[in-house]
Amino acid sequence: MNVIRQFLLSCGVLAVTTVGVTREPTSLEQYYLELVNRARANPHGEVARLSDEPLEIWGDEGSPVPADLNEGIAPGTISAAAKQPLAFDTRLIDSASDYSDLLLATEQFTHTANGSSHSRMIAAGYLFTPPSRSGENLATTASTGPHLVDQARVDQHHKGLFIDGNVTGRGHRINLMQESFREVGIAIRADEDGLSIFGASFNEVLSTQNFATSSGRIFLTGVIYHDTNSNSFYNPGESAGILSLAVKTTGGTTVTSGTSFASGGYSINMNGIAAGNYVLSVRDAFNIEETRPFVWGSTQNVKLDLVDPSFAGPPVLGIPFRPDGRIGTTPSSLTGNDLYDPTGSQQQITLTAKSAKSLSWHVRFENDGSENDTLRLAGTSGTPFFSLTYLRRGGGSTTNVTAAIRTGLGESLQNGAEVSYEIVASPQKRALGKRTGLILSLEATSDGDGTKVDTVKGSLVNRTKKAKKPRR
Repeated sequence: MNVIRQFLLSCGVLAVTTVGVTREPTSLEQYYLELVNRARANPHGEVARLSDEPLEIWGDEGSPVPADLNEGIAPGTISAAAKQPLAFDTRLIDSASDYSDLLLATEQFTHTANGSSHSRMIAAGYLFTPPSRSGENLATTASTGPHLVDQARVDQHHKGLFIDGNVTGRGHRINLMQESFREVGIAIRADEDGLSIFGASFNEVLSTQNFATSSGRIFLTGVIYHDTNSNSFYNPGESAGILSLAVKTTGGTTVTSGTSFASGGYSINMNGIAAGNYVLSVRDAFNIEETRPFVWGSTQNVKLDLVDPSFAGPPVLGIPFRPDGRIGTTPSSLTGNDLYDPTGSQQQITLTAKSAKSLSWHVRFENDGSENDTLRLAGTSGTPFFSLTYLRRGGGSTTNVTAAIRTGLGESLQNGAEVSYEIVASPQKRALGKRTGLILSLEATSDGDGTKVDTVKGSLVNRTKKAKKPRR
């Protein structure tokens, strides 16, 4: 029988202090946001949706209570009124991603592993301009059986955070329903090192939600998708792709513009645009346009979804230069997210060293752009405990390119071409018996467009042991 565990943790702060390249949301994280925004749009509706959960989930352990929006907190703490929708900010996604990875790598579950949530958002590049506010939710679940990062796991984490059973002060639900929050970063990750806060043999999944509000940032947001399962709700795999967006007056004058994420969501800052009637123009790669009218109030975020657009399939804008990296333990088992991800946080493979033998990661970079390009590849050096060797594989041969990688190796790739590497980590004698690990990265930057960067990462957990001395 599989054993299942769940922990939740929340914090919030009213901020009054002012203070690169980032990754986009995955389709699962976009779905996560849609769940949050559905709850914010109709708080009582979300309570009703989750009221069929077992009574012991609502309330404290041993004291089950009926489902209620203000269960466990003072009546009226959370109003039944609709809350403005949250818009994704990629810097907040970075903050949530990096912190999720840190907690999983170090087997921790705390808001203060490396400062506060507020300081981590600032470090990720988010600017808080008063009046401002921030908050953070953490959720982790684990099982001794398979525990995948999938839609079911997102549903589980969302339910846990909203119901907030047995959590003093119901801080997760309060953060989710905080009226003043306008932006969010969400990351959901799986632990791959075989260790977790739940102990040995547990497969863990952790999600982080970073909430923020900053003066001068008010958004038109939403998601553009094909409702392939006809459930009137966005699901992973239904994105309409990367699209050109423009906000226009009813007379046709463009007042601001942007693009949608590959996940289908979008966030357009409308600060300074006067209240009134506007039109959202959406164009695909073939210049086919669809429009949707909306009313802009200028004080709160507005959500505008476009469902079942006329675009044929998920159209993608033609991007001239686009490196795409993947990493795995074998050449045939590579993982990646088809997004620019300079942190490597969505493209990371963890291995565990249990002996003095070498371990390997396999990496492939592709030119997914529409133009031939040269990728400038740079890799991290080793440590006093582990040496790193970079091997270029292709044409039936293997070449040691360690020195070239560390100085920046140029790989000329035609559109659609790919290049493969193996990264070998060899423990040094001083690594034996130490718990010091290694994080490596191989980063590809397009010479055609230096803003196009993709990074893969490998992390190594050192569990090597010193050889036992023979008894005399």
